[in-house]
Amino acid sequence: MAYCMQCGAEIADDARFCPSCGAFQSSQAARPQGAPVHRVPGVDQDAEDNKLMALLSYLGPLAFVPYFVAKQSPFAQFHAVRGLNLFLLEAAYGVATSVVAWLFKLVLFRLGLVVDFLFRLGWLFFLAMSIIGIVYACNGEKKELPLIGTLRFIRK
Repeated sequence: MAYCMQCGAEIADDARFCPSCGAFQSSQAARPQGAPVHRVPGVDQDAEDNKLMALLSYLGPLAFVPYFVAKQSPFAQFHAVRGLNLFLLEAAYGVATSVVAWLFKLVLFRLGLVVDFLFRLGWLFFLAMSIIGIVYACNGEKKELPLIGTLRFIRK
């Protein structure tokens, strides 16, 4: 048996929350001397502990949070680098499409509106990449994003 890190009540070794006070129990919960630490086979503990940080990586500028805060976690850093690369690609796309659409509007206003609309549809691609990255992070997987996985502005 282990003990709650908040109130000290006795809890099961694999409990995520204390039944007495409801406090979350980290993987580093205090255990009696010599008590075995039970780990689920085949589960990466780093991935389990840092899923939230990895998820933040795919929410635009929030990718900077895990990049700077979770330096000790290879899982969070893997996703932070991919999230930052996706964010920088989004920024470059936004600037480039704005300039091109503006130029088209100067020459032929109606054509510029059509081009602007088509460029706005391109944002669906970035939304899809973010969703795929979030799914990978929540599943504890270290996978490259499709189509842009090899593209790197930031390396780690």
